[in-house]
Amino acid sequence: MNPNPPLFDDPEPRSLRLDPLGILRRRRWWILGCLFTAGLAGFALAAVFPYRYRSEVTVLVDQQRVPEQYVTANVVSNARGRLDRIGEQILSRPRLRHLIDEFQLYQVQRRRMAMDDVVELMRRQISIEMVKDATRPDDLTAFRISYAGSDPDVAQRVAAELTTQFIDENLRTRTQQSQETTNFLDSQLEVAQADLSRQEESLRKYKMQFAGELPEELSSNLQMLSVLEAQLRAATTAEDRAEQQRVYLETLDTQYQNMDNAAMIATGAGSGKPAGSLADIDQHLASLRQDLTQAEARYTAINPVVVDLKAQIAAQERARADAVAQLAAARKSSPDSRARISPVVNPGEADVTSRLKATHLELQRAKNQTAAIQEQIKQLEKRVSNAPLREQQLAEVTRNYENAKTNYQSLLQKRSQSELATSLEQRQGGEQFRVIDPATRPRRPQPPTKMQLMGAGWGIGLLLGLALAVLIDLLDQKLRLGSELENIDGLRLVASVPRWVTPADARRRRWTLAGECALLLVFTATAALMGLITYQKV
Repeated sequence: MNPNPPLFDDPEPRSLRLDPLGILRRRRWWILGCLFTAGLAGFALAAVFPYRYRSEVTVLVDQQRVPEQYVTANVVSNARGRLDRIGEQILSRPRLRHLIDEFQLYQVQRRRMAMDDVVELMRRQISIEMVKDATRPDDLTAFRISYAGSDPDVAQRVAAELTTQFIDENLRTRTQQSQETTNFLDSQLEVAQADLSRQEESLRKYKMQFAGELPEELSSNLQMLSVLEAQLRAATTAEDRAEQQRVYLETLDTQYQNMDNAAMIATGAGSGKPAGSLADIDQHLASLRQDLTQAEARYTAINPVVVDLKAQIAAQERARADAVAQLAAARKSSPDSRARISPVVNPGEADVTSRLKATHLELQRAKNQTAAIQEQIKQLEKRVSNAPLREQQLAEVTRNYENAKTNYQSLLQKRSQSELATSLEQRQGGEQFRVIDPATRPRRPQPPTKMQLMGAGWGIGLLLGLALAVLIDLLDQKLRLGSELENIDGLRLVASVPRWVTPADARRRRWTLAGECALLLVFTATAALMGLITYQKV
């Protein structure tokens, strides 16, 4: 048999009606137990938790101090992109490993983890944050570098070292980029200078090769051509005058010679044989030629009259040639014969002879001068005719020279500006990183802090105790109040008997309450002491 049979068969389940004060009174030790247990666990966790102290440095991106209108920077990368590249270099494995060895970081982790994992752990503890300016959202005005470590002093030193590396690397990077730009311009300037020298040499050779035919000499050539044409006209006029003078003097000289020859023939000088007068021969020869002219006008060339006249003329010409030869031989064999015939030299004949010689010389000079002037005119005309071709060729050579000269001057100016910019970077006058908020020793760790951990322990304990008290009370099927009977359908409370408290029950209740208060004081004191110890230790 069931020793505790139910009062009613198949009772209806009670409706859920909580009594908060009753639950707190009945389940107080469950609540206190969870509260103190979780609170003490929070103290322990706060005591052993690996806190991280973050030291932070604010760095200002200081713009170039010298105005851009005087010195233009030759570093084209912006501060944001350069900061990203510097960050990759600073956070590289060799750099971080050097910092780990220098500051003796992560000693415990190094014994349990591989070095690459330790480096990755440190990389996660380093933060680089951009500071944006509302007025210049696209420009980098400042940034923050922070490091979180277990030791606040070490965290401060590591953050300061990271900042120093960033500043030094930025200065080195900008100086290197500036110097590389200057070196590149130097190499290009050398190439441009060599090209300019080649173009200058080509232009010089061309001008020397075609001197006198260049376009800028066309006007002077035309002027010289006009002068030479005037000189040619004068020389031609002088030559004509000399030629006329020569003909005149030769005629006089011939007349004087004929007179001498006639005198010699008349006296029988020469070979001793009689000879006809040259004057008679010449007169007869002139008459025959006149007759021949008339006959040719009337008859054909095969007419006997014409043929006979030609034969007579030929005979007279041979006779005249023989007479002249005889006179020449006579003069050669008897140079004084003329003197015997004419013992007194004719002054007119001597003057004609001397003037004829001078005229011959003057005529020769005039011909030489005319030929020289004509040659000069020919050369000038050739130069003038070649001027358009030389102008086209010279334009191409000059264009190449001007392009090379412009390129050289442009590179020279850029090189000078780049040298100024490089000097400015070396003197730390360009854009640089400047610390405006140095690394300080962090006084509080990063969240979660010790107070947060301890508070979380007490809060979790309280919530856990309340939840456990409510759950235990709901699972308990005891009926403690008459109102709970009325909640059962079909039942009605008729009467209730009050609880009988004896003096022994009262004394036991007092002692129980005193013990509970003492135990609560002990728990509270223990918790306060552990909290103080934990706070001081942390």
